Amino acid sequence: MPEPQFRLGQPVTFARPTLITPHGRYEVVRIYPIDGLDQRYSIKSEAEPYERVVRQADLAAWEGPGELPPHERRPPRERPASAPGRARVPVSRPAISRS
Repeated sequence: MPEPQFRLGQPVTFARPTLITPHGRYEVVRIYPIDGLDQRYSIKSEAEPYERVVRQADLAAWEGPGELPPHERRPPRERPASAPGRARVPVSRPAISRS
């Protein structure tokens, strides 16, 4: 019998969040015996008063409070290099006289 991918107490999140399965940190509170082909877990969020029973394929390891899960990460945007000889120069505006 294969080992479960996640352990009790491990923080996890949904691999593909939807409106029904929101993004957030959950904790594995129960590991069920394999029934058929899928490993199932009970997970609990501090934001919800109930546990959810989910398939292993629907979960991903939680990367930490400041990081997004892998499916939500975007590569950093590359900034275009400035064209040579085209430095940004502030534009001067004429003074407004208030007489």
